[in-house]
Amino acid sequence: MTTRVIIEPAYREALRAAGLDSFDAFMRAPGDGPPASIHRTRETVVLRIAGGAGADRFFLKRTFRVPGSHVWQDLLRRRRPRSQPWREWEALGLLAAAGIPVPRRVAVGEQRSSGLPTAGFVLMEASNCRRHLADWLGPDPTADCRLAPAARHRLLMEVGRLHGVMRQRGFLWPDARPSHVLAEPDAAAPGGWRFCLIDVERVSAGSSDRPEFVMPLEKLLRRCLPFEPTRFEQLAFWSGHCASRRNAFLVGGDDTAALLAPHSHGAAIHLNPTARDNVRMVRAPDGLLINERDAAALRAARLDSTEALLDCRHGRVLGKHGLAEHRQRLRLELGEGSGRAVYYLKRVVRPPLREQVARLWRGHAGDSSAWREWHFIRRLTEIGVPTMRCAALADDVRRGWERRSVLLTAEVPGEPLERWLPEHWPSLSRERRRALIEQVAAVARLMHAARLYHRDLYTSHLFVWWESDGRPLVHVIDLARMLERPARPWRWQIKDLAALHYSTPAVVSRADRVRFLRRYAPWLEHAARGRSRHGLYRALAVAVIRRAERMRRHDRSRSRRSAGAAR
Repeated sequence: MTTRVIIEPAYREALRAAGLDSFDAFMRAPGDGPPASIHRTRETVVLRIAGGAGADRFFLKRTFRVPGSHVWQDLLRRRRPRSQPWREWEALGLLAAAGIPVPRRVAVGEQRSSGLPTAGFVLMEASNCRRHLADWLGPDPTADCRLAPAARHRLLMEVGRLHGVMRQRGFLWPDARPSHVLAEPDAAAPGGWRFCLIDVERVSAGSSDRPEFVMPLEKLLRRCLPFEPTRFEQLAFWSGHCASRRNAFLVGGDDTAALLAPHSHGAAIHLNPTARDNVRMVRAPDGLLINERDAAALRAARLDSTEALLDCRHGRVLGKHGLAEHRQRLRLELGEGSGRAVYYLKRVVRPPLREQVARLWRGHAGDSSAWREWHFIRRLTEIGVPTMRCAALADDVRRGWERRSVLLTAEVPGEPLERWLPEHWPSLSRERRRALIEQVAAVARLMHAARLYHRDLYTSHLFVWWESDGRPLVHVIDLARMLERPARPWRWQIKDLAALHYSTPAVVSRADRVRFLRRYAPWLEHAARGRSRHGLYRALAVAVIRRAERMRRHDRSRSRRSAGAAR
């Protein structure tokens, strides 16, 4: 086993004084506060180092075990396998040399066994930008991030210009997301904004004329701005992008109408101001991930360890038709009085062979059931869809075989649409009806535009809560079966819409169902292939109704079988 460490000359003395002069020292260095982010095999911590070439705050990204899939992907591409930190080190150097704003790299290290990477780290300076594009452009921004329309359009133009410059200089960035672009207003900077790109480990460099480096502008827009911008905001992004390189991404028949189609209609989705708490996790000594917001309540209930959650028995067992024996669900009430909180615990113990093989076949060898659901909680939070808050997470996966896993989520406000609609819909005002339809359509539209498919999008999995200002807040729950970027997206899109149509009570009129479809469907117009808008809506409605009828026949058949077995 060999190790290699590279330190930039300007930082050697400061790192040596801090005791960071070897691979093991970097991998074991304690962070200043809780980790900035935690994943299964890697984490990012903040370090305070005095005398570091004018900076004293740094980010240390550590990978404790390089996934085998990363190694095999490099081998299949006929390139030397490298760890994620080493890839990011190389990308930082290439981007900085091209004049793209990125953090200044400080040190990198990698451990190899039999010529293959097993662990690594990269240390970089912290940017002087503190807020992300998600803070400025997302729904319901805080008071210090709320921009006037003119300032917001200017920011979108500069973001488009930045991505156009990257494309012009031959860089492809698959992780172009709002949370990966830091932005701060700066009157001295060109365009009035200062940027910094983070998490650039997957940046690819090459000729901008190569086909694999061509990305449609519509796809780039959805990655950069998953918050449903208006037409004028999209045009601002587009004009800034084209100003850097005329029509750099407009190839393969894309045009301005195709660009505007994905986000051109519908109101912006309404988010809970505490939505970002869904993913703020800290790691306990035994490997348990705990949400900072729920750490005190779990500690008081003595549920702050993996074994305590796996052995928990004092909650109310929740039954569900068709729930397998190896899956358990509990409802827990923690605290007393005003501090009382309700949590739901999902536990999987020794999944059967069939599920294990199916998980391995889908390429999720290192992911347990709980981890996959937490992954989708993070993805929905990232694209602006309200969902559950993960309170704790732990699993035991050995050599790709899931032994057990546990996920604890906080109760979402409101009640399921399945129960709420029959009681309140008939007496609901016209304005509130349309507001609720807008929000449900926005939830489905944002998920499907991000290539995420629920597979169980029934009204029992949509919780509605009305804010004091009269706006509805719709949460999506039960993400265990969710799919990301499947091979046949149209099939799963129709299944989600059919499940929603089938489970909606009869009190919702046909006109309201059509109104939902009209709020949902415009993002598909760019793929209509010459079909008129009326033809697109009709084809979508026919496919949804047919699939819903299949669901109805399946449920009737299952009910008859259950009745026969009971006799």
